[in-house]
Order: sequence, then structure tokens, then C-alpha cells
Amino acid sequence: MKKSDVDLTDSKVAKMKATGAKYNIWDRSCPGFGVEVKPSGTRIFVVKTCITAGGVKRRQWHTLGHWPLKNVVEARAEAVALKDQVRKGEDPKAIIMARREAVRMNEFLDRYYKEHLQVKVTLEGKRLTVIKIGKDATGLPEGSKGKEPARSIERFIRPVLGGMAVRDVGTAEIADLLFRIRKNTPIQANRLRSVLLGIFAKAEIWELRPIGSNPVPVQERAPESHRERNLSDQEIARLGATIRSNEQLSNEGRKISDPWRENPFAVAAIRLALLTGMRRGEVLGLRWDWVNLDDAEIRIPAGFHKSGKKTQKIRLVRLCSAARAILESLPRALGNPYVIVGELPGTHLVDLNGPWRRLRVTAGLAVAGKPTAEDVTIHDLRRTYSSVAARLEVPELFIGALLGHAVVTVTQVYARVSQDPLREYVETIGARIAGLLSGGIDLEKEAEESRAKRKSSRLG
Repeated sequence: MKKSDVDLTDSKVAKMKATGAKYNIWDRSCPGFGVEVKPSGTRIFVVKTCITAGGVKRRQWHTLGHWPLKNVVEARAEAVALKDQVRKGEDPKAIIMARREAVRMNEFLDRYYKEHLQVKVTLEGKRLTVIKIGKDATGLPEGSKGKEPARSIERFIRPVLGGMAVRDVGTAEIADLLFRIRKNTPIQANRLRSVLLGIFAKAEIWELRPIGSNPVPVQERAPESHRERNLSDQEIARLGATIRSNEQLSNEGRKISDPWRENPFAVAAIRLALLTGMRRGEVLGLRWDWVNLDDAEIRIPAGFHKSGKKTQKIRLVRLCSAARAILESLPRALGNPYVIVGELPGTHLVDLNGPWRRLRVTAGLAVAGKPTAEDVTIHDLRRTYSSVAARLEVPELFIGALLGHAVVTVTQVYARVSQDPLREYVETIGARIAGLLSGGIDLEKEAEESRAKRKSSRLG
């Protein structure tokens, strides 16, 4: 559909209506410059030029950007500059392609972070936390999944590939990078592979690499050995002694910024993880409106726990007396819905790694410096809860239900007769863990009694 030339202004562009087909309206003051209106109503600034190469004239169309992200004055100025290039005998398309081929990974990664990661993970109601990416400090939402790619970019990708042109990164460079990581940390290598896969897919979309040139899909994933690490009774007792010493510093009025004491909310999160078997994300994202202290339970909505994505059901976490006491003792921050309060107003704590690393080293569960495969992680506290339950001879089916696995048989059966056998097991497991943490259980005496019992059994 042809339209008459007009003196383009932003107000006129705003009034352009969508029709059943796309059409163009051209600017009277700058021939070849205009607006293309899509059937969806999207309005895009374009400019037509004609270049001569090898004695042959060839028409070129250039997209200048979307309205209203770009206004008419800005787009017209770009159109004039392009037309000037053509008058000088230059090929704007070739210049653009040359610039794209020269784009370095550092420049591309900055753009990837700002135009993809930050936009993708911005969640309504989430506050931004500052992460330093390259030379700039920009924000990602508290607890955002975009932090893992951001760390991979800064820790692994930028130092090795940053100076290379995006188009020059091939399968050999990616293979070498992954090999370096895979030797010691195969799981980290697989995570890095996933990040790289997305990064180079975006490079193709942005026309910084040819379509189908992604160098990552041909890279093999590293084999992952499933580690099973949980704390023994003696290790739980040592951890408890370390936590109590740290909490004593808190009671003496130390400031939260003092290097020798940990954030009390971080310590409470670690205690809750061990006493309830909750996942790290469930503990950190716990909201007060999910907690019912009168009924000693937590009800986590389906969208906020792992199994809920499959079952679409609430996760019921039963609280032992010790876990309930922790929640009762925690102060509530005005205007903050979270139990484990973060550093910024209205947020929850994000980083447990620092406090956990220092506590486990002090407790003798790890050595200072480079982490090893034997170090206890936050997730191992969940495994420890399961292990304590097994040592107390709690049936495996009940352990799965307590951990929030997709096991519905237990609760469905006993709900019909108004019974909840899990309550008793929760208290039994919680009492054992709490006793070890508090130092109230004499493990040497228990071991001696156990030896005496075995000896008596043999003699009998």
C-alpha cells in the first residue's frame, strides 16, 4: 500500500494505524527515509539507499530502530549519515559487517549481560543487587538465576576468550577452556558448557556469527559422579560447638560487620536447613506468611519448591520443637516478608557460601583454601537430615515424604483417619540433631554403651 510523503514527526508516527498488510510512509524532507508499519502495529524506521559496485547498481534497505525507543529526529539523523556514506562511494552494509566481525568477546559479553541476562531475570518485586561485570557495576534481582552465568562470564570466559573476536572463537578454544575446568570440577565444567551454549546462540541471533556456527553443541559433557556426603554424629557435634561459639559473640553485643562473627540470620538458616531437611533455596526464600507456629508447620506454595513444578502441590514442612524455637526467636524486619532477612530492605539473604565456608573450616569439616570434593556443602545438610533419620530407623518412605519428594502415599493414607505419623518422626529426628548441636548428647558414653551391649549379646 502506497502512502503520500509527509513531514514525519513523532505525533504523526503515533497516529499510524495497523492494517492487514505492512506499509511505508516516507519523509518529505529526507527522501528514502520513512516508517514501516507492520500488521501488528509495530513501527520501524527504515532508509533506502542505492550503491554502485562493479558498475552495477544495487538497492539496500537499512533498519534504523523501533519507534518510540528511537524518535524521528534521531532516526532521520542516522538516515542522513547513511546517505552521506553512499555519496562518498562507501557501502554501509559492508562497513556494518566489518564492524561485527571485529567485535571482541569482552564487548559482546558486556552487551549479553545488559541486554539479555539483566532483562531476562528481572522479576517483578525483586530488588537489584550489584554485580561487577567488566568495568561496570550493574544489577540483578536478589536470588536471581542470572548470577550463575554472570559468575561464569567473569571467572572463566572473559579471562580466556575476552580478547578474541566473537567470530574467531571455534571448537578448539571451547574444548581447551572446558578441559581446564573439567580436570578438577566436572560439574562446574558442565554448567559452564550450558552458559557458553546460550552465549553463542545469542551471538548468532545478533548476527555476530553465522547461523549454525555455535562451537559448543559438539563439546561432550563431563561425566559426573554422584557424591554422597553427610555429617556423622561427631561432625554435627563439632559444627554445633562452632555455631554456639559464634552465637556467643552475638550475645556479647558484637556488631554484624565484625569479621569474627557471622550474620545471625545466616547461622539461623544453617540451623534450619539441618533441623528440617529443607533445600537451601526453600530456607532462604522462606516467607513469614508461609509459617504457622501454632501448628508447627510451613506451607511452601507449589511455585516455590522443586517438587511443586511437577506436582503443583504445596510442600508441607513439619517443624520439630527446636526448629520452631529458632523461628520464634528470629526478629521480624518491618516491611520485609522474608524470615532470613537480607542486607537490603525487603530482601532475603542470598549468600550462605561465605558464612558456611568459615563455619565448616572452624569446625574441622574442611581445610582453609582450595575446596575439595570431600568438603561439606549446604546441600549436604539436607543429606545429613536424611542420614540421621535412617540411623534412627525411620522408614524410607517417610523420609522421602519429610524431604518433600513427590511421595503422596503417606499423607493420603493417614489423612483419611486423621493421623499424621510424620509428626512423631519429625520430633524424633529433630531432637537427635538438636541434642548433637547443643552438646547435650554424650557420644562417648553412647559408644561405650553400644560396645557393652554388643559384648553382652555375644556372651549371651
